[in-house]
Amino acid sequence: MTTAPVILLIEDNAPLRENIKMLLRLSGYEVHAFDSGLSALEKLKVKKPDLVLSDILLPGMTGYDILGEVRKMPACSHIPFIFLSALAEGNHIREGMSLGANDYITKPFTSESLISTIRNWLKRNTNPPGSPRQPLPDSQNASSDSDRDSGKCARIVYYLTGGLFPLPALPVCPH
Repeated sequence: MTTAPVILLIEDNAPLRENIKMLLRLSGYEVHAFDSGLSALEKLKVKKPDLVLSDILLPGMTGYDILGEVRKMPACSHIPFIFLSALAEGNHIREGMSLGANDYITKPFTSESLISTIRNWLKRNTNPPGSPRQPLPDSQNASSDSDRDSGKCARIVYYLTGGLFPLPALPVCPH
């Protein structure tokens, strides 16, 4: 049995943090969510995640500062780090990438783009030898049950978030 990939989420906007956490959990990830970089870095010392997803504008320390601290930790320097930010201008994206971020998602975003980006980085990242974690299966190879479950998850998130994450294009039900 494989263990669900662990995602460290750092977002200070409580409703958005809870919505992202719910989406990620419904997508099969274990999520540790924090509202500040300091508390997230403390958790990182105890449990190494498979991926870090962080806002940039945070209380106490910026996402850029968090990235710098993560990259200084030998055991964590290889972990994919993705910024999730409303700072959508090219200079902000370039700064994040030049500091060592693996990717940069601008707000607002769709649930599909977030999950796809996470899935792709988890596939790219090679886990240390002996790690029981495996990347999630490619969505193109998903079974029809998995496809139905994905649609169900998307509809649940859409309903619970009041439409914050738009529904994906789903096939029309013939019934």
